[in-house]
Amino acid sequence: MCTDAPLDLVARLAEIATSGSFRYWAIMGKIFDKKPLALEYIEEIKMYARFCYFFVISIFLLISSTQTYAHSWEAPGIEAQRKNPITSNLASVNEGKNIFIKNCAKCHGNNAEGLKATETGLNKNTGNLKKRLKGHSEGDFFWKIQNGKGEMPSFVDKLSQTQIWHVINYIKSLSNNNNK
Repeated sequence: MCTDAPLDLVARLAEIATSGSFRYWAIMGKIFDKKPLALEYIEEIKMYARFCYFFVISIFLLISSTQTYAHSWEAPGIEAQRKNPITSNLASVNEGKNIFIKNCAKCHGNNAEGLKATETGLNKNTGNLKKRLKGHSEGDFFWKIQNGKGEMPSFVDKLSQTQIWHVINYIKSLSNNNNK
């Protein structure tokens, strides 16, 4: 198994196997403590080295792509830095709640905690907006609501900028109430 071999040996085997000079190095005895290898083992060791090399690369790519996917939908820098011009007060929160219930609750639930795909008819579960607002800026949320992506519709033609900011104030109020 790859994990039983010292990492430097696996790295050397992978380098040699991909360099095309494996046979030369095996014959000259440069791999295992200067002991020459029998020619019948060359293909087996070459295959093992390639497997370990591609296994390590695959794990790295899997981890990288998972992290990228989780954070791949973010507003452009200047949009993410945008500040909410609407003061978060009771009137704004109530207005945001009415807009949210009418336009967002069917996918995100009345409490903005998200719904299962089976409940919405979408391909995947919807996000818990209360939690996501804690890790994203208000400008990021504004941009996402306005532009949409995939199954998340764009509201640029349906809601005014002021209405979107009211919705954000409502979601923020839910997050704040959750902490009390």
